[in-house]
Amino acid sequence: CEALDQFFDRVLSTHHDKKVPPSPAILVGVAKARLLNRQNKQRSLKVAKVHYNIGNAFYEAMLDPYMQYTCAYWNGATQDLASAQEAKLDLICRKLALAPGEKILELGCGWGGFARYAAHTTFPPRRSNGPGPTAKPSLWNSASRTTGKRRAPSTR
Repeated sequence: CEALDQFFDRVLSTHHDKKVPPSPAILVGVAKARLLNRQNKQRSLKVAKVHYNIGNAFYEAMLDPYMQYTCAYWNGATQDLASAQEAKLDLICRKLALAPGEKILELGCGWGGFARYAAHTTFPPRRSNGPGPTAKPSLWNSASRTTGKRRAPSTR
């Protein structure tokens, strides 16, 4: 299938899960999950602290330069994780057809890498005395300090 997003949209919009009666095996699985699930609010907080409070060095060692903590796009031309992540970011920007003045809200995907990529590649900085169409250099540089990666291009 060329357009998986459209495929899944069509499949999920039919609501077949509501039309097919659950089998005994599914009911047993649901009962097990409800009875044996150790997740609760306290445990979730503990797991989150252990998972996210380990420092950036760990993530920098395993993620791409944009620090994307999401899937990559292996389109056949990509050779490594960094180029697969950049291919994904490029694909997203092209699908969104971003225009000047539009805003991006990036939640839970990493360290703001998508917003930085979109600002830099979709709206390259101008050479002028005023600010360019990219993110403010101070914000960009703040995110770069977090990731230790790319600095904002000069807008002057």
